[in-house]
Amino acid sequence: MVWFAILRHAPAVLAAAEALFQRTKTGRADDHTRSIEMRIDELAESSRASAEVIQDMAKQLQALAMVHDVTVRHMRAAIGISVAASLVAVAAVVIAFVR
Repeated sequence: MVWFAILRHAPAVLAAAEALFQRTKTGRADDHTRSIEMRIDELAESSRASAEVIQDMAKQLQALAMVHDVTVRHMRAAIGISVAASLVAVAAVVIAFVR
């Protein structure tokens, strides 16, 4: 369930990483000719893209934490049921030997 959410956002993360890689790759030759305003605009856009990726990651971590909590509750219930079943089994064995 959580992995589907992670996989759903993977293309966006890859696209942002590829765009960043392309900008840095082609940007090195043009650094001296571009204006400072353009660089600042690119940095601002990059910061916005990074913030979106971080927000998506935070949502995914929250979803993982929620699933973890549910799994812990299920495990506690399963352990409680298995302890109760073990006690019933021991009681049945004791009763069988007493009779």
